[in-house]
Amino acid sequence: MISELPRTGRCRSRRLVAFARWLLATLDWIVGHVPTCRAERTSLRISGFRSLAILAALVCFLLALVWGLAPDLLLALWGVPYSYPAGLVSRRGAALFLGVGVMF
Repeated sequence: MISELPRTGRCRSRRLVAFARWLLATLDWIVGHVPTCRAERTSLRISGFRSLAILAALVCFLLALVWGLAPDLLLALWGVPYSYPAGLVSRRGAALFLGVGVMF
């Protein structure tokens, strides 16, 4: 597994924790299905890049959505209290993720 999320009740939203666990399981599945031989790598090179770019764009859009609408939930995951400066930086990060997602 890539990493495990703690099963404590520190987060206010159980749906966010459940989604994060699903996302980690999906990433574990993707990492486990990387082509191993040279023939598989050459035949999947173009389609693999395209699917990876789409996945990266979706992750960036998701991060932009969460950071933009509910930054206090993500800050609570790390134990950072929500304040005006922290909210401002998180909303700027949301704009950055939105821009990176558009570029993909």
